[in-house]
Amino acid sequence: MLSALVQTAGTVIAAFITPLLTVWLSRKALRGGDSSRPWSRGKVALVLAAPATAVTVTIALAAGYFIGGGFDDRGPLITPSETEARGPTADPTSNSECDPDRFEIPAGYLGVASLCALTRAPEQLAECAPPGGATALAVDAHTFCYEDEEGHYSELTVGVWDVSGVVLDPDDLEGTAEATVAAWADTADFEHASGLEIDWTSTRATPFDVDKTGVMSAAGFEWDGSTRTDDTFAVVQVVIVELDRSTAWIGLMNLAGSHFDEFLDPVGAAMVNTTFAE
Repeated sequence: MLSALVQTAGTVIAAFITPLLTVWLSRKALRGGDSSRPWSRGKVALVLAAPATAVTVTIALAAGYFIGGGFDDRGPLITPSETEARGPTADPTSNSECDPDRFEIPAGYLGVASLCALTRAPEQLAECAPPGGATALAVDAHTFCYEDEEGHYSELTVGVWDVSGVVLDPDDLEGTAEATVAAWADTADFEHASGLEIDWTSTRATPFDVDKTGVMSAAGFEWDGSTRTDDTFAVVQVVIVELDRSTAWIGLMNLAGSHFDEFLDPVGAAMVNTTFAE
């Protein structure tokens, strides 16, 4: 996920602070750590990993988190440019005109018929709500999700943006995206969690498809304990794509902490590689 710039900066940082940081993190790891958090697992990786390249990348991530005070300036956002190396996404909408009445959603895709939009479903998820539904953030929505035996739940939802109490502002899509994440947090079921707080937020505009404007906004939520799950954090990322000044497509990725490492790349890449028939 890291861009070339971040990788380069991380390598430089690692060259100067590797000895001190390795000793410090080793002591922290020996004292124990919260294995449910990806950055805590990074501490253990620093102690155990043998390949120099793996150590360099892990140290760069750790340095970015501990020195920078968290990933507040970025978050785990996936942008279209960062998914190019993963290969092209099949595009059943290519060279076709948008006719919502005749639009079909192929197997293995999430679809928004009214917008003629298709999103390839990540293999980790399965359909849990059929097309044409409604959520707190969208109408004509379609949801794929995964819930493991321990009750850890992750989802990917796409639809037509429709958020009560939030105005779609084409001149301030970043503000709209941030308000959308806040609206999701207000409606999400966090009653099971104690000590809930937003650990970090990150928002950025990005080119999306050929002639569309996209905005991403993400937030990390963490809590002290829960009556429902042994997870202590979750990550939410919203993507909004303006189609005209009154209509937008929305994608929502909600990842449980236990699924974060495995699901982030495939689910995020699927969302940002959504295609639209013209």
